[in-house]
Amino acid sequence: MIISDAGIRGKVPHALGILRLYRNPWIRILEYFGILPSGKTYRVDLRNGVRFHVRPESGDLPIIDEVFIHRVYDRALSRIGQGERVIDIGANIGVFAIAAAARGAHVVCFEPLHDNFDLLL
Repeated sequence: MIISDAGIRGKVPHALGILRLYRNPWIRILEYFGILPSGKTYRVDLRNGVRFHVRPESGDLPIIDEVFIHRVYDRALSRIGQGERVIDIGANIGVFAIAAAARGAHVVCFEPLHDNFDLLL
């Protein structure tokens, strides 16, 4: 996770970002504290209308945070325009692919892990 060693100064903006991003932030908060029951998938809805199915303790939710809260990929996304083609190799559950598609790109995803691929679909 990006802010694991950032102390309270890094965690407060992250917590506020969670509240702004997630329509149902309780799932993210429970997962953050490690108390979201594992063994099943959860649907999370973002306030921008995007929906993901995620698994606790898998890294799915921190990836959503990286793309939409911490904006780690904004530099790459800023180069993607309407109608461009993006190939996402190792697409995981499709978080970056969704962000690229939102910019009007045609996205092709490849994901070798069956569990990730099922959620990517």
